[in-house]
This record gives sequence, C-alpha cells and structure tokens, in this order.
Amino acid sequence: VELLKESVGIKITYIQWFTYTFPIWLMMIPVVWFTLLKWFPLTEDEKSFPHVKEELEHKLEEVGKLNIKEKKCLAILLMIVALWFTEPL
Repeated sequence: VELLKESVGIKITYIQWFTYTFPIWLMMIPVVWFTLLKWFPLTEDEKSFPHVKEELEHKLEEVGKLNIKEKKCLAILLMIVALWFTEPL
C-alpha cells in the first residue's frame, strides 16, 4: 500500500485493502490447508494434536485470568483497530 502511494500516488485505506484481499484469503486458506495435508500427512495420533493441547493447557494455567491492566490494553487495542477501519470516515 505504501509503495502504491509513493510510486503511483494511489492511496488505499485499510478497509479498501481488506475488501480487495478478503476473497483471496477465503480461497487460499483451504487450498493451502489441503496442500499441506497432502504433502505432510498426519498420523492418527497427530490428528488430535495431543501435545499441542497439553502445552496450551499448561500455558493457560501459567498465565491465569486477565488482570485489569491487560483488560485496559485489550480495550485500547480494539479501539485502535476500530479507528483504523474507520479512517476514511
């Protein structure tokens, strides 16, 4: 987007970029997923991802619940993303 702005003078907002690229994402994700599964097939044990589940449970116990500072940070992040989406308005 920045290259387009600098070299050609075309300015694209985030929502325009999202609108243009979202259909491509929707097509590419299943294609890439299928391709990876064909090239690197999983065993029956790996299909349920037991090691990943164990690691996630362990990390969740370590981290615990969100504290007030983390909630404030999350609210600020969401507000920034909302402002980013509504930049053209």
